[in-house]
Amino acid sequence: VVDVGDGSGSASLTVLERLLPQVQFVRLNDRKLYDANSSHTADPSSQANMQDLMSEMKKGGYDAGFAFDSDADRVLAVDEKGKYLNGSLYGSAIVDVFAKLGIADTAIGYAVDCGPALYNTVTATGKPFSIVPIPVGRSIIRGMVMEQTLDVGVENVGHFYIKDFFMTDSGGLFPGSDSLLANY
Repeated sequence: VVDVGDGSGSASLTVLERLLPQVQFVRLNDRKLYDANSSHTADPSSQANMQDLMSEMKKGGYDAGFAFDSDADRVLAVDEKGKYLNGSLYGSAIVDVFAKLGIADTAIGYAVDCGPALYNTVTATGKPFSIVPIPVGRSIIRGMVMEQTLDVGVENVGHFYIKDFFMTDSGGLFPGSDSLLANY
């Protein structure tokens, strides 16, 4: 289930549907265009704003739930039972996947507001990841990923930056990146 928020992530979700035809997506709050008059607040860093998604997940039959913010540059999740997962836990899942895929020598930066969960996950993998605490600030982490000082950047509020996928932001593909879909 994906709470699209105020519509900006609608096109990105359509891309995911094309890339992952084996996955069934259910959309919530998908107005396709931003609506400033909507009663729905699209800020996944607040559990109060995740109630539509958590309620849908609690009905059962879904594997995961995700929610975008208004411009779809942040995403957070709930588990299959509707339990809220903050950015630190979500970032920890990314690290766990990297470890299982054998990806190593990766520099992972995290905003200090993530707390110890992400750091503990990185050190528990036994993989040669480096973990870098960074003062809270999207521009700091984003800049470090762009400069390739970091391979991955995580913020508790739902910003996740991966150097290999830095062509997208704010829920849309930059001009010229449509070639990514040429084979799908």
